[in-house]
Amino acid sequence: MLDQKYKRGLLNQIFSAISKGSQRRKLRELVHVSGGKTPSMSNSLYWNGDIVWISSKDMKSSRISGSELKITNLALNEMTLYHPGTLLLVARSGILKHSLPLAILEVDATINQDIKALQVHGCNAFYLYYAILSQEDNIIRTLVKTGTTVQSLMMDSFLNIEIPTPDIDLQQSIIDKLAKLEKYVDVQEEELSLLSQMRNGLLQQLFI
Repeated sequence: MLDQKYKRGLLNQIFSAISKGSQRRKLRELVHVSGGKTPSMSNSLYWNGDIVWISSKDMKSSRISGSELKITNLALNEMTLYHPGTLLLVARSGILKHSLPLAILEVDATINQDIKALQVHGCNAFYLYYAILSQEDNIIRTLVKTGTTVQSLMMDSFLNIEIPTPDIDLQQSIIDKLAKLEKYVDVQEEELSLLSQMRNGLLQQLFI
């Protein structure tokens, strides 16, 4: 069945091939990393506003354009506002046991303390998104540590991973092809899910 593990495998193969003919740079050379925080939950003047505030539970897709909770302009005075094109990474969560939530921000937003913002320079942000995910299995296996209550990403080591960086035109070409491939895989997943539902419904009818 086509799933996230299958996608990761495809990305790993593709970027392994790209690496053979490209310059490699450490991730820390391509991004500026910063974080966020949670405004006081006890202060009602900070909440139910219009400003997006991203937590790990909002990191469910590759593109982020909203959040369950929103903050007010008053709370924003204590926060950093990040802009579209910023990569958001879950750096502290139990989900790091098995996956590395990474997304591209599509709106102005703030983040909480479990998220890291990667502001990209010298590289296409969409290309870097795919490049990081191509190393997801290795990152989870070697760069995630278990604390007393939850897993966390060893950020200093994470920023030392090497990223193949071909010229910007080739990066765009790779992005275009990967976007088409990702869409194809998503369609296949939807069709398989529908077939599975139909099968389960038929079996249920047969045994009533």
